[in-house]
Amino acid sequence: MKCRIILFAFIPAFIFICIQGWRIFTHNIHPVDQGRVFRSSQLNSEDLEKTIRQYHLKTVINLRGKNTHKPWYDEEIEICQRLGIDHLDIRWSAKHLPEPDEILKLLHAFHTATYPLLLHCQAGADRTGLASALYLIDQKHLSSQEAAHRSLNLAVGHMALYPYFEMDEFLIHFENSQGIDLEQWVTNQYPTIYAQESKESTWNEMIEPLVMHQKRFP
Repeated sequence: MKCRIILFAFIPAFIFICIQGWRIFTHNIHPVDQGRVFRSSQLNSEDLEKTIRQYHLKTVINLRGKNTHKPWYDEEIEICQRLGIDHLDIRWSAKHLPEPDEILKLLHAFHTATYPLLLHCQAGADRTGLASALYLIDQKHLSSQEAAHRSLNLAVGHMALYPYFEMDEFLIHFENSQGIDLEQWVTNQYPTIYAQESKESTWNEMIEPLVMHQKRFP
């Protein structure tokens, strides 16, 4: 009986490890909208150039923000400039709700960018998952539930667990808006939600070290 329990506990962990290994091996490259929008993890210079040529990319959207003098960032900029590819920096955190202005910046890019385009963060799972979902909502008119199902899932390495559930939380907040246009909601209602959630997040980050200290020294 004990062996059977251990086996059942091991199987999900084994599946997750296999998925993560495959994600790393494939650089988490997936189509969001075939022939138009793709997603990936952070690619090294060789893989980025290969991906640009393979999918005939015209725009790269980096969700890690501007990181001048970081090797990965400088290489990405150099390749995009050399190949004549548009490059856009948007700064999100996988552990916090994205800032309203950064969301609007992405939505604007969906309307003005030259396609095909690539969305990427570091792992290609959380921030890229939310960005992909927003594309599907804004451009393909999917519901937030369907967009989340396609974009934020275990197959791409996303798990709706602390602290990465903030990506799912954003879509839940939008779903509760009951049919309002995404850009209108981000402009008019989301800033209040973001301000409140940011205060709670800051408070939790302040007290967490105290809680851990008490656990270690009762």
